[in-house]
Amino acid sequence: MPQLYLNRKDIKHDFKKLMQTRLNRDLYHKLMDNLPVSIRAKLGISIWEGFDLVRVDGREADNIFEIALVSKTEKKIIYYNQVIIVSDVFLNARPATQILLWRTVDPQYKGLTTGLAEKIFFEYIIETYDIIMSDNSQTEQGMFFWQTRLLQAIDKGLFAYLYDYLKGGVTQAQSPNA
Repeated sequence: MPQLYLNRKDIKHDFKKLMQTRLNRDLYHKLMDNLPVSIRAKLGISIWEGFDLVRVDGREADNIFEIALVSKTEKKIIYYNQVIIVSDVFLNARPATQILLWRTVDPQYKGLTTGLAEKIFFEYIIETYDIIMSDNSQTEQGMFFWQTRLLQAIDKGLFAYLYDYLKGGVTQAQSPNA
């Protein structure tokens, strides 16, 4: 079930591997040492020289893959998305996923990160999985991200559902008001 971060201290603790320069660089090296595959061309995006959008499979566990926008010249992560493949006994479809998402707030990278999460969500992750479940860990911006994706999915004619984890029930959201 999603965890809403209300305390900045919790956000700093759980996201510090990306927010602190040294830890971000350490994670960059861990990702790059695990045979990343560039997905930039698959998404058809052009990014600045010295940067790449990569996917790393199974670094932490067999059911986890990571997507990162990396600066190879600065050896750091600009955008990070951890996708956890979740099997659910109530949902009969390709595995659902949960996403832990982070991007730098440094304004010099705004041109790289603007719209990137949406593009990855709709043109990469949703192309592979039938069901996308909300993040396990959300900041207030994370809640906004999911509300926006739900509205965009409805607008694109995709099916959007609200899932009651405790009861195993699914209700279709047929309009923005739902």
